[in-house]
Amino acid sequence: MPGGSSQSDRRFARICEDIVAGRDISWDKNDGTQFLSARQIAQVYLKLVENDLNEEVFFALGQNFVSWYEIALMAKEMMPESESRITSPTQEKPHALYDVSKIQRTFGLAFDSREDLKEHIRWNLDMAKKKAAGEQVPDTSHEND
Repeated sequence: MPGGSSQSDRRFARICEDIVAGRDISWDKNDGTQFLSARQIAQVYLKLVENDLNEEVFFALGQNFVSWYEIALMAKEMMPESESRITSPTQEKPHALYDVSKIQRTFGLAFDSREDLKEHIRWNLDMAKKKAAGEQVPDTSHEND
């Protein structure tokens, strides 16, 4: 879609650019969310339009909390030759999670976003490598639109 953003959060690109450049990364272990991919969100929307529900509230979220620190670790694992060091200024605390059992009970949907996150990280690493090599890469941020 023209003008639409395919990279809704620049932190993915920033983490991958840092990994490719070998820069150290520090993220709070408690900063993250219950990620869903666009594919998973589309599954939720499809179920919503297929049903005659009225005045219902659903949390379109993954079952698991993933921190930006963990995303940086995943990126580093995918590019072990990087000299980046991943640190956190905080200790991980137990996370309060939004209850997503209603979406599972109602629609049979339950999501663990880790595999989709890995695919997204791989794509961002590829873009960061191309950018570092001076190749043209698509502008997915739409920050200047």
